[in-house]
Amino acid sequence: TYFTYATMRFLLILLYLSLVCAVFDPYQDSTRHEIVWPGSIAESSLPQTDSFIIRTAQKEQYRCFIPEKNSNNGAGDDSKAGTTGPDPESLLQNLYSHKDCSYRLESYWNYELCHGRYMKQYHEDPGSDGKKGKGSGKYTEYYLGYMKKKEVTPLEPPPATAEEEKIPTMIIEEKQHPYYAVDYVDGTPCDLGGDGRRTRVLYVCYEHGRNEIVLFRETSTCEYEAVVETPYLCQNSAYRIKEDPVHNIECRSLDNSPAFPRLYGEHVAAEMADAGDDVTAQPDTSEASPSHVEPARPDAGPIVRQFLEGTYCLRGGRGWWKYEFCYQRYVKQYHADRNGQTDVFLGYWNEQTHLDWFRQKEKRKRMSDKHVMHYYSKGDKCDLTKRPRDVQVKLRCAREGSASQVTVYLEEPSPCQYVLTVETMLLCSLIETVDQDGLFVLE
Repeated sequence: TYFTYATMRFLLILLYLSLVCAVFDPYQDSTRHEIVWPGSIAESSLPQTDSFIIRTAQKEQYRCFIPEKNSNNGAGDDSKAGTTGPDPESLLQNLYSHKDCSYRLESYWNYELCHGRYMKQYHEDPGSDGKKGKGSGKYTEYYLGYMKKKEVTPLEPPPATAEEEKIPTMIIEEKQHPYYAVDYVDGTPCDLGGDGRRTRVLYVCYEHGRNEIVLFRETSTCEYEAVVETPYLCQNSAYRIKEDPVHNIECRSLDNSPAFPRLYGEHVAAEMADAGDDVTAQPDTSEASPSHVEPARPDAGPIVRQFLEGTYCLRGGRGWWKYEFCYQRYVKQYHADRNGQTDVFLGYWNEQTHLDWFRQKEKRKRMSDKHVMHYYSKGDKCDLTKRPRDVQVKLRCAREGSASQVTVYLEEPSPCQYVLTVETMLLCSLIETVDQDGLFVLE
C-alpha cells in the first residue's frame, strides 16, 4: 500500500503511538520526540529495538525504530549533568591569555571588549578625504571600564549544581542561561557625577560561541551590561543549559531509497522558504557525530534549482548578527530591529576571483566528499584593516538530522576575513556534482 506525504505522516505517528503504548510507560506531555532520517545502514548493523516499515507513494521504503525506554539518543550530553568542572575564573583565564578582542557594531556607537583588559565604546566620523580613524576626521571614545582582578582558586572544587552555588541565570531566547559576571570598573569619568564608567560582562556557555557580544545595554547612567557567549565556560557543567531530552525515532532508508522521502524534503524546503528570517540555525554537531553512514542522496528538486539560481537564500545565525548567503551572489550579516536593518556585506561572488583563489595548490585541499569551499571577495570596507572584507564559504552536507535543519555560523580568524559554514542535507546532492574548481554542476 502506498501513501501520500500527509497520509504517511499521519500513519507514522499513529503506528508509533500504538507501538509505544506496548513498550513504554505512559508518556508525559513534556517528553519530546523527533523523526530523523540518518540514511541507509547494513541489516547486520540495525538497532535491536522495535521497528516498523513505511512506504511512500514513490515506492521509497524506510524502517523506523522506536527508541528504547529511558533512551537518551539525541538528548545531548546529559550523562554529565551531575558533574561540574574547573572554577569559572580559571576557565576564563584561557580566554584572557589570548588577548582577544570582540566587537559589536551598532548604528552610531561601536563597542570593543578586550577580554581580561578593558571595554570601550567609540565613534568615527570620516574626515574630508573620506577616511576614518584617530588621525582623520573626528574620533570619540570612552573607556567603559578596566577588568577588576579576582583571586583565582582553581583547586577549590565548585558545588555540584548551579542551585547549590546559587549561580545567577538570565533568559536568552526563551531559555535560562547560567552566567558568570566579571566587573570592568574605573573607566572614563561620567559627565554626570564624575564617577568612572563601569561595565558588568556576563559570560554564558555556548559550545559553538566565538566570544561574541550578543547583547549590550546601558542599565543606568554610565553603567553598562554586556553578554558574551563563550565555549570556555562549558567545561563546567553547572554553566551549561539544562536541555530537555529529545528522543529520536530513526527512520533508515531501505532498497536504495533516498535518505529521506523526496516529497518530505520538498515540503520542508517550502516551509523554510516561507519562514524567511524565522529559520533557526541549529548547533553544529557534525564533527562529534559517531555515525559515518553514507546516506543515499535525494534528487535535486525545485528548491535546489532556486538555490543555484541565487533566488533562494539560506539564512541563520544566533545573537545580534544574523547571516544571509545567496549562492553566487553575496554573503552578508545583518541586524534588524524596530529602527530598521543594518547590513554589512562580507563578500560578493566573482567567478574568476574564486577560480584564482581555488586553483592555488594549497586551496585544492579544501574540497572533499563532505564539503566544498567557495570564495567571496570585495565586501564592505573594514574600519580596522582599511581593506574590503572577504569570506570563505564552507558548504557542507549534513550527514544526519532532519532536512529542516540548517547550520549557519561565522568565524573571524583574522580581522574582517571570515569563514562562513553552511550545513544542510539539501546540499548533499549538490556536493556530488562539483567539478575540478569546486563549482556545482547540475544537469
